[in-house]
Amino acid sequence: MTITLRFTLFYDQEKYPHGIPNIKVEVWGKELFDPRSNRTTWSNNGALVILDYYRRYLNVPDSDIDFNAFKIAADLCDESVTTPEGKSEPRYTLNGAYELSESPASILEHMHRCIGAEPTYIAGQHGILMWAYHGPATLKIEPHQIIDTVSITPELPLSEATNAIYGTFVDAEQKYTKTDFSPIVMDKWVEEDGLEIKENIDYRFVTSPYQAQRLANLYLRKKRAGRRVQLTLNLDGYAYRPGDVVLLDLPNLGIKSLEFRVAEWKFHPQEGVEILLEEDGAYIYEDIIGKPFERPPFTTLPTGGVAPPINLAFMPVNIGDVVQGYLSWQDVAADVRYNTVNIIEEGKVIQTIQVPGERVDIAGLPRGTYRVEVRAVNAAGAISQPTIRDFSIVAPPPPINVDITVGMFSLTAAPRLGDSAAYGSTFEFWFSDKKLPDASEHEVINHTTKVGQGQFWTQENLKVGHEYYFYIRTINSYGKSPFVEAS
Repeated sequence: MTITLRFTLFYDQEKYPHGIPNIKVEVWGKELFDPRSNRTTWSNNGALVILDYYRRYLNVPDSDIDFNAFKIAADLCDESVTTPEGKSEPRYTLNGAYELSESPASILEHMHRCIGAEPTYIAGQHGILMWAYHGPATLKIEPHQIIDTVSITPELPLSEATNAIYGTFVDAEQKYTKTDFSPIVMDKWVEEDGLEIKENIDYRFVTSPYQAQRLANLYLRKKRAGRRVQLTLNLDGYAYRPGDVVLLDLPNLGIKSLEFRVAEWKFHPQEGVEILLEEDGAYIYEDIIGKPFERPPFTTLPTGGVAPPINLAFMPVNIGDVVQGYLSWQDVAADVRYNTVNIIEEGKVIQTIQVPGERVDIAGLPRGTYRVEVRAVNAAGAISQPTIRDFSIVAPPPPINVDITVGMFSLTAAPRLGDSAAYGSTFEFWFSDKKLPDASEHEVINHTTKVGQGQFWTQENLKVGHEYYFYIRTINSYGKSPFVEAS
């Protein structure tokens, strides 16, 4: 909303002894569309303000907006909350202004922060997810759905912890002046951490001190609940979406039906669904200010026994056509003496390696798919359950990009591989003055000329104003990649 004001001031030495005064006005903003009633009327409902910003300022078409998410968020913003003075106010409102020079990303970040929400973008639609308890959980994640390593963060490290929130809001009772709100300090957490660790937050679109305190309290609780679980699911994971509350059941890790919220979701048709889970529960979202929540236990692991290794991964690295890569993992138990590594092909153990550390090089395997089992062994000889991962020895990947440098009657092609490509690979260069119908091996070999091999290639004695084509593939002792075209 843009407002134009015109003032006419007549000179008066007594009224304006210090010159032209600064003028402040209180403005009731534009009318907002409410998808719950399909009406347009004045409102400072936080979710409706953000919806209007998407539709009117950013010109996002209605087909690209998740109106159901904004309806749910608007209902939460309209909830009546009782203040310590015995009065009531809406839970979340947005009031304020911004400079047109500010970036939309920064404005949206401040708006979402001021109503305890975060933006979402799912299935091509912009939505909103409120910081609220959406449970109890109706979905469940079980071991048979997991197809890759499970990464667990049991608690927030002290270097990232916060136990006190200080900050500012715009006080409507003081002519909309930026003012400090009463800090939220968790004395119990300060005692646990050994010192006060504070963080400052600016709630620039908040005009109620109690809304600022509610937001600070909620932010502090969510940050303190630092448990994270990152995992990759099979295609069952397509059913989960950010904001869903799920029960995580991993008996082998001692996690039994704990509630988590889906924080991030990435879908890969061939690699499954990557999901980041964050600790969730009704105890996080209490409105009581300054009261620490009591967290349930994370795991119910039995005493004794050895915890299996975690974060098992295979990294392909080619060193002199001998070393094909390495396996790495992390030992959880403190008294691990060594680890046993079994390489399995078609159900049979083909290599057994005893490793004193957390890494071992892999060599001498033909091309194919293998399974590795890693077990931790402690000083008493107790053996953990295996941590399992599948990996493949395959031909090198094709270049992901080719940099072309134009010289004096010459062209230089410099291919680049991805971060996970094997070291020791080289490139094969084929050249043509005509574009091929496709980059298949048959077309390239029969209709172009092989000019060399190496990390880059310079083709000289070329004509000015003519277009030339390189066809390049990666090669090593385990095979050749498909060709890629560059011109």
